[in-house]
Amino acid sequence: MRLPFPTLLTLALVTGGCALNPFGSGNLGEYDLVSIHGEQLPAAYIVQPGTNLTLVEVLSSRIVLRDDRTGEEKVKQRQPGGRVEEITNRFSFQTEGAAIRITYDCPDFASCIAGPHLIGRTTDSGLVFDSALGRIPLVFSKR
Repeated sequence: MRLPFPTLLTLALVTGGCALNPFGSGNLGEYDLVSIHGEQLPAAYIVQPGTNLTLVEVLSSRIVLRDDRTGEEKVKQRQPGGRVEEITNRFSFQTEGAAIRITYDCPDFASCIAGPHLIGRTTDSGLVFDSALGRIPLVFSKR
């Protein structure tokens, strides 16, 4: 028995959706940073490695992953001297199996380091980034 093409496509989508997106829609959503380099938050993080190293204290960070392969990170940090600031960074991400690579958006006319900026993987409880522009690992817990 031959099935018509729309039926085959529907069956493929229903039974093989995970194969089309191995990262899985269950991994989309919000993640909170819980530790940097093994230290619970608040924790020190290096900004602009390779230049004038600046240590900031990360008070909180939340990553949001959307199904269109974009997301944002909201970071609350204390600068040297005590000033607290909140920053929102937008990004795109790629996945392959449990691996995830995040590349932050570069503003127009800015000079940015080429991505990916964070390289990590999913775990049973969240995300772990073992490659970043600062101290690693970055451990995020799923909300």
